[in-house]
Formats: sequence, structure tokens, C-alpha cells
Amino acid sequence: MSFSLQKERQLQKIEDLRRFMDGISNVSPPKKTIGIYVILCRTTDRIYIGKSLDVRTRLFSHRNSLLKGTHKNSKMQLAFNRYGEASFTCCLLEACTEQELSNKEAYYIQHFNSLKFGFNQRKEYKKG
Repeated sequence: MSFSLQKERQLQKIEDLRRFMDGISNVSPPKKTIGIYVILCRTTDRIYIGKSLDVRTRLFSHRNSLLKGTHKNSKMQLAFNRYGEASFTCCLLEACTEQELSNKEAYYIQHFNSLKFGFNQRKEYKKG
């Protein structure tokens, strides 16, 4: 598959994700929700897929690190610095069990191709 066709399909998936996120804007997951989350930079259409045993707390942690300029993901930090907090949105993609976390995260990373077109930087992440 050509790069331009991959990019076109990626953009359609991101547009679908935007519509989904617009429908649940300003909804914070309940405390201690186990699941998969997404962070979207609406200006660049780059996304980050993550997993957590407590999605709400993890999203707050991402936000605080980005605001302080100390986020470990340098690509996301650069975009945040350039485009500002208002360009970023996040949400719970799917609640799941702890046993499902790694497989679900891998699925969404592959589905959105966020290693190539997003902020994800490696295939395997630490638990939690």
C-alpha cells in the first residue's frame, strides 16, 4: 500500500475519532476506570494511545506533565508547546479488564497507526 493511501485511510480514521470525541466532550471517566485512552492534537491530527489501571488519573498526569514542560514524550511535548492546551483533547476509548489492557492497546495503536502517524513511540509499554 502506498504512503499516500495509508495517510488517506489514517485521516479518515482520525476524522471518525474526532466525531466520536466531539460527542463525549468534557466527559471524564469515573475514578479507577481500567482501559484504553486517546490524546488527540486537533491541529496536527496526531494521536497517542495509552492504557491505564486508572484512566482518569493517568490523563491528569499527562496534562500536568505537558503543562510543566516535562512530558517524557518529546513529540507530544513539542506539539503541546507549539499549539497549546486548547489544541489537545482526550477521552476514554474503551473500558476493559486488566488482563485485556495490553492486547487492546496494541489493537488501537495498530488500528490508528499511531506509531507512524501519531505520538506513540514504541510498541510495548509498561503495565499501568
